[in-house]
Amino acid sequence: MKRLISILFVLSALVVHASGEKTLLEEANRHYVAQEYREAAEKYEQILASGKESAEVYFNLGNACFKNGEHVKAILNYERAKLLAPQNEDIDFNLRIANQFVVDNLEPGGTYRIAVEAPDYRPHFATVTLDQSVTMEPAMLEKA
Repeated sequence: MKRLISILFVLSALVVHASGEKTLLEEANRHYVAQEYREAAEKYEQILASGKESAEVYFNLGNACFKNGEHVKAILNYERAKLLAPQNEDIDFNLRIANQFVVDNLEPGGTYRIAVEAPDYRPHFATVTLDQSVTMEPAMLEKA
C-alpha cells in the first residue's frame, strides 16, 4: 500500500509539473496573440530555463523576438528550433525573413551590436564602433 501511495504521489507531481509547463506555454501564447511580445518572450524563456526544449518553444521565442525588433536573437532561436526540427519549412521561411534584417557589411564610423552566444546559451551583446570597414556573418550583427 505504501508503494502504491508513493507511486501515485510521484505521478501526481509529474502531472502537476507538466500541466504547469502547459499553462506557461498557453500564457506565453496568449501574450503573443495580444501583441505583448516581450512578455511572451519571457514566458518562452522560462519554459526553456526549466530544461524543457522543443522546436515549438524556440520557434515561438524567435517569433516573439522578431516582432519585438530583436532580429539577431530571433535568428539565434530559429537556428535552435531548426536543430530540433530540420525539415520544418516554417522555421526555414522565418529564418530567411529574419536574415534580411541584419547587416553584413559594416561601414567605418558605424555603431553595431554584436551577438555572442555564451556557454549558458543566452545571447550576449557588445556595442562597437568601427574605425575601418569589416564584413561578418549576417546572423551575428544588427545596426545599433
